Amino acid sequence: MQFASESYFRKRLEEATAQLERHQRSVLLNNTYRVVSFLMVFGMFFLLKGLHMTLAIVVAFLMLIAFVFLVRRSAELVERVAFAKSVIQFLQIQLRTIAGDNSEVEDGKEYSNPDHDFAYDLDMFGSGSVFQMISRARLRTGKSRLANWLTHNETDPEVICSRQDAIQELSENLPWCEELYAHADVANESDDQLSQLLSWSKSKLAYQPGTAEAIAAWLVPVYQVAILSAYLLDYLSAGWYTVLLLAPLSWIGKNIRAINEAYSQMGDQEGALRYYANMFGHTQKAEFSSSELSKLQQPGKEASSALLGLSKIMSAFDNRNNMLMGVILNLFLWWDIRCLLKLDRWQQEHGNAIEGWLNNLGEWEALSSFGVFAYTFAESLHYPNPKKDRLSIQKVGHPLMLTRKRVDNDFSTEYGDFSIITGANMAGKSTFLRTLGVNMILAMAGAPVLAESFSFRPVKLYSSMRTSDSLQSDESYFYNELKRLKVLIDKLESGEERFIILDEILKGTNSKDKAEGSFRFVEKLLQYKASGVVATHDLSLCELENHHRTRIHNLFFDVEIRNDDLYFDYTLRPGICSNMNATFLMKKMNIV
Repeated sequence: MQFASESYFRKRLEEATAQLERHQRSVLLNNTYRVVSFLMVFGMFFLLKGLHMTLAIVVAFLMLIAFVFLVRRSAELVERVAFAKSVIQFLQIQLRTIAGDNSEVEDGKEYSNPDHDFAYDLDMFGSGSVFQMISRARLRTGKSRLANWLTHNETDPEVICSRQDAIQELSENLPWCEELYAHADVANESDDQLSQLLSWSKSKLAYQPGTAEAIAAWLVPVYQVAILSAYLLDYLSAGWYTVLLLAPLSWIGKNIRAINEAYSQMGDQEGALRYYANMFGHTQKAEFSSSELSKLQQPGKEASSALLGLSKIMSAFDNRNNMLMGVILNLFLWWDIRCLLKLDRWQQEHGNAIEGWLNNLGEWEALSSFGVFAYTFAESLHYPNPKKDRLSIQKVGHPLMLTRKRVDNDFSTEYGDFSIITGANMAGKSTFLRTLGVNMILAMAGAPVLAESFSFRPVKLYSSMRTSDSLQSDESYFYNELKRLKVLIDKLESGEERFIILDEILKGTNSKDKAEGSFRFVEKLLQYKASGVVATHDLSLCELENHHRTRIHNLFFDVEIRNDDLYFDYTLRPGICSNMNATFLMKKMNIV
């Protein structure tokens, strides 16, 4: 299937590639100028000193200024190159996604939990997962927020609608989402770095200078000027001047272990802090009308300014890593103490806000991920209506099959009812259950769904589709499935309402036992606030419709044998499947 977004991404990729090439040429040119200016500092001095010493010094000094400027510009240009590469990466990912390849995107496997109510059964995480298709988050908080929305069903229609408005507005502002991705990507955040920053924000500095040290930090430069003047005026001998000159270092040396520990509490955070500040600055560039985005923008200005300030403090503190520079700065300015004073003041003013700020960025990334998803597949996706008392869906398909040929189906049910779905092997039962479940998850996350229309009342999901045995706990497949069904009953007994998705339950026992157990279990579900779908090969389960005509409905996927081959149309119909294919397939493969 062709998507209009593909032409946009291809055009932007050409533009971004051209921009990257321009930046790379600028870097090479700047590096050349930098080398030339450095050589000219000495070259012009030696060339001109024979003519006019003052002129030689002035020209050499101007060349030195030019060199320093070009060094700083070099860092800026390198960052522009990195940013352009991140933009290109984003565009390439989108083009691969349209082609059906999400392998370059993190799959979120760290969030996978086989015991989760539905996420494991419905492929939320792992290779080829929903998370891998949708996520464009680069920060840990962004990935975690998106994972949270995919695993915690939102049941408040107002929250869902508010999130829909935000996602729709972002989908209409793709260049903004593109830049947000690039800002986060160049941050190159690591989990250790994030943990260290959060730990620092909640703890005290290992060394906190007192009031006396704060006063002394301002007096040290005055002291150094005073003793230098005394030495130059011959009031101090060279020996005494040297002793007094080094005196300020004695206090630093006495407390160096604690100072080093205080410095290491933050570690190498300067770059990450600057990139976080840039992200917040980016959130302030656009004017958003949706209430959700407007609310998210509120802390951005303060956060950007504060984090940039902290970045500058750490950049200044990092000067101590150059041994010669560190000694000189501490000698004349008590540099470590000054930096610790600023760091301590910043921590007291803003430390408690850091976690909230990072979570704010995470929410931006999660919403932007859905916005990019909505834009990329705009022709196929529609926003559901979460304010109806009946589940009604037209032309629903599995989102993981967006770019592939598929058969979409209609489905509707009253809350409190159950649908029994029968069909031959490979007829489409399990795929339909996942189609239904995944779209309901997206709908409750506030995202658009793969359906022409989708109206529902938000109800938490529960599924049992992929139970396995456990060698570690010495538990059989059948017992594990019973435990999972027991968890469901406990939730229902506590008064929770659930939409339940069951695929061929009680597979681990004999046919008669399975049929009776399944029959009684589904009947038991009717006692609670529950609705759902149950896929089965056991046609006896369809007899439930005769006992509960208003609440149990039979549906099926058919299969036909044409010219000694199987034909599936993958279309859901009312009724009971009468054609099975296991024996036919076994004969076809010469198994029997």
